[in-house]
Formats: sequence, structure tokens, C-alpha cells
Amino acid sequence: MNNITTKNFFTTKNLFQEITERVSSNFSKKSFLQRYKYLYIINRLIADKTFHKGKYVGCKLNIKNLTDLFGNKNSQTSTIIKNLTEWEIIYKIKEATVGNESARYAFTEKYSNICIQIMRIDVSEANFIGKLIDYDKIENDRILAQLNTNIYKLSINNEGISYLLNKYNLNTIDGVVSCKTLSTAHKKCISKDNSGVFLLGGVEFDMVDLPLIQIYLKDFNTSRPDPKSRVYNNLTNLKREFRKYISFNGKPLIMTDISNCQVLLSAAAVKKQYSITSGIGKAGMYVDVKHYQKLAESGMFYEHLIEKSGYIGDRNKFKKDFFSQVFFSKVVEYSMPIKDAFVKEFPNVYNLINQLKLKDYRDFAIAMQRMEASIMIDTVAKKMVKQGKCILTLHDAIVCDNLDDLKHAENLISEAMKKLDILPNFKRETQIEENENAERQLTIHHEEYNVETDTATLVVCGKTYYFGNNSIITSAFSDPLEIRCLMSRLIASKNGMVNYRGKTFNFCRYEDGEEEMILLVA
Repeated sequence: MNNITTKNFFTTKNLFQEITERVSSNFSKKSFLQRYKYLYIINRLIADKTFHKGKYVGCKLNIKNLTDLFGNKNSQTSTIIKNLTEWEIIYKIKEATVGNESARYAFTEKYSNICIQIMRIDVSEANFIGKLIDYDKIENDRILAQLNTNIYKLSINNEGISYLLNKYNLNTIDGVVSCKTLSTAHKKCISKDNSGVFLLGGVEFDMVDLPLIQIYLKDFNTSRPDPKSRVYNNLTNLKREFRKYISFNGKPLIMTDISNCQVLLSAAAVKKQYSITSGIGKAGMYVDVKHYQKLAESGMFYEHLIEKSGYIGDRNKFKKDFFSQVFFSKVVEYSMPIKDAFVKEFPNVYNLINQLKLKDYRDFAIAMQRMEASIMIDTVAKKMVKQGKCILTLHDAIVCDNLDDLKHAENLISEAMKKLDILPNFKRETQIEENENAERQLTIHHEEYNVETDTATLVVCGKTYYFGNNSIITSAFSDPLEIRCLMSRLIASKNGMVNYRGKTFNFCRYEDGEEEMILLVA
């Protein structure tokens, strides 16, 4: 980790050969190593497309930044991009705007759906590789430096190794998956010739698997674009369904994240905006603002707006459309279905959000991410790193290697958000067998439970709530919205446990006649 002399580039053997041939035929022998500058730009475009979430709008290529990296003139850097364009490998999607944004580029149709190979380039082959390695070093930010150290504790577990072996027809040992198996295939199949060094036998990988392959190859990176932004690392680029393939510090990956985080933080922002513009502080707060916050705190905001908008489809798609139409959009008058439903339900919230977009519509989204980063990185991660905890951040989530630290993280997040007058709700994601922890055992059965003596809540059909000796609860759940939230989270839970309003509930499901019941034990 401390003596790194190579960088891994995403490319393909065919692209490498084509660029090598074109460079060697168009430039002098002295300029032959220019090919690695071309390959760096290819690598940038592949990485940008692979790790981009949402609608792809091309990769920004800043001439000045590239020139500083390559150590040549602006005109030479421009020529590299011009050549790649004329060779019909890339094309310009969007022109640069002076003093604002660099031009954006993407692959031409011929190269838009290529499978990817991984090439290792030594610092001796191109001077700028040393600069890239130096860029990866984090020296002036203690918290970021520790998070960068912790990222090296990520590894692929046997299930992940098996996934890669099976998908790409690599070696197996008597049908038993071994972490050494893929390493053996790697060492035996490395090829070095005029077309460079290609890792893992030159296997062509789907773009979707590249973040997983990077973790296997220990090709790690931790970055923070500015001191107030989010931290980006290998986990932030990994598909959610691939997390089961990852171990952290030799243990299953476990994390806790904040339900409806961006919406919840926006509730704090709009209340602050109201207090500034009202002249009377938070007194007389709009009813719809209070309702908005309550939905966010319950984790039911998206479900509520889906119902009100009549939306039919994928929840994740709805969230993306909500952000594009409300949070990340310019202030516009024309109709959009999700925005219209939002305005109807929360007219004052919408107006307050628009006030926060007056100077630049992008300011609001940036402010939400910075509020999140302030809590998750500069408060929670900072304290836990100082306490010697092994953690990583994943935007609105904290990744730990044990359940006690996970609970500690939730307490720290709750304390930080309490100062903003908001109450977080948590979702846990864990591969740890819950029966390792006595308070989360799922061994409670109907016949073993005594409703008159045991402390528990019984929910029947999501409507009636009982506690202890069958008395109806009035304080545990203040209204139907809260019980609907808890019910939805129980249904979604994969491990029989849910954390709600600072309490951990375990549950089991059973049938009593024709009624399905859920038993909650606090």
C-alpha cells in the first residue's frame, strides 16, 4: 500500500493495439509513450460511465487539468482529444462554457458497449503515472487518511469469488471456492508482450463488474472533492446487490443508513429558511412543513407521495424522478407529474425550497449533500475514527465490522440530527446471523409468548396495537402513519429486526386462524 508503483487502467486489448498503431504511425519514436496519455483518457471515460448513476451526460475533460497531469502544453493535450475524436473513438456531447464547465465526451457507438479489460501500467512506462499515484495520497486530512486506510480492509468473500469464477469461466478447485483460486488464475494467465500487461488473463469484464474487480485487485481510492463534500470510495461505486460479496476487516459487511435522508435534511433546511423569512422564528410553522418532516422521520415520505401521485412502477425509479423534478431541477412553471403531486401536498415546502434555489438552482442539492457530509463525516466518522473504530462512510450510511459499533454510530447520528430538530430513522443492512446476538433472536413463537406478562406489542392486520396485558397502546404509536411505517419496514426487513425511533424491535410472523399477526419485541 505504501510502495505503489503502478496504476490500473480500464481499456481493451483492441483499443490499446489501435491506439498504439496510430500513435506509432503518426508520431516520432520519441513520442511513442504518448499512447499512455491516450489510454488515460480512455480509462477516464470508461470509469466515468461505469460509476455514473442516473442519466449519463458524458465525461468532463478539462484541458488545463490534463495538461498539468501530462506535463505538456495545452495544445498537445488538445491534439490528443482531437485525434481520439477524428479516429471516431470518442465524440463531444457538450461544448465547454467559459469559466463554468468543461466540454463533455463519450464513446462513439462502436465502443459504447465494449467489454473491459484491466491493464497495469508501471511508473517507469510513463512519468505521469507517478503523479496519479501521488494524487491518491491523502496527507493533510486525518479523518480521510484513516478512512483511506480502512478501505484496504475490504475484500471479496468466497461467494463473490464464486460469482466471478462462474461468470467468466475461470478455474475452480474440485468445485470448492477458494480465494487462492482466482489469484492462481491471475498469476498463470498474465500476459506481457507488445500489447502491454493485462491482468486476470486478459479476461473481458462487463462494466457492471468493474467495481467488484477493483476490490479484488486492491485497486482502492478514497477522495473528497472539497472539504465539505461527500467522500467517494470503492463502496460508493459498488452495486447494492454486490455488497453481499464483500467482507470488511475479515467480517461480513454491515451498515446502517438514514431513511429518506435527503428529504429529512431538507426538512431542517426549509424550517431554517422559514424562520429567516418569517420574522418570527419557527413560530406558526406551516402545517404542510410539519407533515413533510413527520413523513421523512417515519421513513414513509416516498410511499406517501407515490400514493398521492398515482405513480405505478419501481420505487427507485420514482426516487430518481422525484429528485430530478423537485430537488435538482430549475424553478419552472410547466407541469411534471411528481412535481405537481408534491406541490399539491406540500405547497409551502415547495416555495421554501425554491427560495433556496434563487441564486442558482444547484445550490439546494449541494447544500443537502454538504449537510449530510457534515453529519456523517465531520461529526460521526471523526468521533469514531478518534475512538479507534474500524468504519467506512457510504454517503448517508456508516459501515462497521460489528453490531455494537453500528449502534454507536446510530446514536451519534441521532445526537447530531437532534441539533437540527429532526429525528432519524435507520435501516440496517447486515449479513451477520442475528442469532449471534441474544437480543435479536428470532426464536419467539406464538405458543411461547405470554401476552399478559411479557413486554411486547402485538399488531393485528396493521390496525390494533396491544401491550402487555392486552391494553390498547396510545403512546407507542401516535397515529396510523407511524404504524404503517413500521409495518412496511418489517415487511422489507430481511433479518427479522428493525430499528425504529431509537429502539430495536425483533419480530416473528405467524398465523392465528385466518389472521396473520406480527409479534414485536422491544
